[in-house]
Amino acid sequence: MQVDPLVLQSTSSESDVLVQSDIRQYQVRPKLSDDESRRIDVLVSSLMWRDMRPFHIVEGQGFRNLVHGLNHQYKIKHRTTYQAITERTYKSAKSFLLDVFKHVNYMGITTDMWTSIRNDSYITVTVHWITDDWKMMHGVLTTECMTEANTAENLSLRLTNVLAQYRIVSNKISATVTDNGRNIKKAVDLLDDWTQLSCFVHTLQLCVKAGLDIPAVSRMRVGARRLVNHFKHSSKATAALREKQFSLRPGKTVLDLITECPTRWNSTFDMFDRLLSLQWCIRAVLTDFKITKPSVASSLQMSSSQSLVHVLKPLKIATTMMSASKYPSILWIYPVLFTLQKKLGSGDVDRVQPPIAKQLYGNKLINVFFASNWHRKLPVLASVLDPRYKFLKFIDNDATKQEVYCHLKGQITEFAAKNSDFEQHLQSESTNEAQTFDPFEDLCGKDTEKQTIAAPEDDIEAYLREPAQPSDSDPLQWWKLNAARLPIMSLMARSYFCIPATSVPSESVFSSGGHIVNAKRASLTPANVNMLVFLNKNAHMMV
Repeated sequence: MQVDPLVLQSTSSESDVLVQSDIRQYQVRPKLSDDESRRIDVLVSSLMWRDMRPFHIVEGQGFRNLVHGLNHQYKIKHRTTYQAITERTYKSAKSFLLDVFKHVNYMGITTDMWTSIRNDSYITVTVHWITDDWKMMHGVLTTECMTEANTAENLSLRLTNVLAQYRIVSNKISATVTDNGRNIKKAVDLLDDWTQLSCFVHTLQLCVKAGLDIPAVSRMRVGARRLVNHFKHSSKATAALREKQFSLRPGKTVLDLITECPTRWNSTFDMFDRLLSLQWCIRAVLTDFKITKPSVASSLQMSSSQSLVHVLKPLKIATTMMSASKYPSILWIYPVLFTLQKKLGSGDVDRVQPPIAKQLYGNKLINVFFASNWHRKLPVLASVLDPRYKFLKFIDNDATKQEVYCHLKGQITEFAAKNSDFEQHLQSESTNEAQTFDPFEDLCGKDTEKQTIAAPEDDIEAYLREPAQPSDSDPLQWWKLNAARLPIMSLMARSYFCIPATSVPSESVFSSGGHIVNAKRASLTPANVNMLVFLNKNAHMMV
């Protein structure tokens, strides 16, 4: 075979071109120290639990290229090394929490169950407390695999063992929040000195669930699901829907339709709300017979969902607001319930579609949350201890308000009598006062009135004489500034405010657990699942 001399000459000339060397490649870099190498080891191991990555990621070529590009002197270790570092981090973090809980006197906990892809049953327990600086804190105590049957007796034993691991005595637990499962509610009841509260959101959704099955709403849901499924199963229709959004909703984010999911709260609202937002785009696709066959279009009805969206929207707002862990939520339960109840009776809702509104969450809402002695329940008392809602303006009946105040006075007196932390608080205050040198007191004698501590009844009377705080103020910051002058009530507020309104904190662990125990990591041991979930969910407390 002959080679063109011109091509040969061109190739030869290109290979002879000299490229100037970069002076940086001749610089002598200091050798990677052992301390720096260990620091990188820790960072690599933290990648696994912070971002939910499997340990075998260190064996991938892409990861090795990345690390070599960042620091070519660092030698990647075997994955068992990073797993050992993670285990040490777990032990250190658990010891940190043990030390924190020594100084925490009031905690609220939540618990729930979930099943992994391996069909293993797990129980998760979360803890919530308020710091000395009046800041809300939360963490995960455990995510344990339950090999035994999920009976009430076994669950109560698990809960007791979890607290024992962290040396938490039961009288520190203000309340335990669970869903409405019979076994878990009975498990808490079996523990004599524990207080059980049902998850507000779960209970609210149970009130709505029956209403969603009434014929009028059921027909709307069936038609909506059929419409959404048409677009989900047709790439042509989905592409056309997106194109219509560019022309009919210029400048707005392109949205996809949402499918109703029975296990997801608010998914019915989300489905109808999205259909309502895209109704004109959907109609444009259905009436374009180049995209949708006439026979198919005639079977897909675009029913008016505005009435249902209008009724379900308050539920969406309430559940979203009540599911947060960064601020006290229990004090909102009854203000939210009364607001929902008033919306049911308002002319605005009745004009839209009164049967749907009343059957969705009418009688059941009243029967569940406003049973006998509802005004004596812990969430109502928590609302009084919130300086924004202390006048109970959401309650129209003045007699009921007075009953709440009287019950709170009795609870405060009882709380002060049996609460050892309160006694220690008073003793420390008295000791500090005695050690203070006052020349005037030394000359004229000790002022005994200065040592008098206001009775609980006096505290609450003084508290109620002051104006309410603005609705956008922070109740925790208010108590931080006023705890010294209202010591008994501040301790009670700390005890109540740490209780979550929902068991969502435990349920949110399910998503993290699902990322860990997936199809590619189905062989992960329960101990490692617990360790990785613990580190991931408590990362906000770790430096």
